[in-house]
Amino acid sequence: MPLFFLANVLFQMVIQFGSLFMIFTGASLLMANLLVSCLHSSLPFSLAFEGLGSGQSEQLTLHYSWCYYGNLFNGQC
Repeated sequence: MPLFFLANVLFQMVIQFGSLFMIFTGASLLMANLLVSCLHSSLPFSLAFEGLGSGQSEQLTLHYSWCYYGNLFNGQC
């Protein structure tokens, strides 16, 4: 986010530096996605929770959400 704000300020002053910082912004978004993908385990992770009234157990499975894909899309644009 700071790179994006700095890019907007630099667009008002020197357009070359603004475009350079916009490239840095996209590169940092893509690097964040790459880091999350590398640190994400290949084994499925699920947590079992016991229901309050019914006594049945339910599973919580983790997966990539819309935030991950939105960040990936914004980094490529």
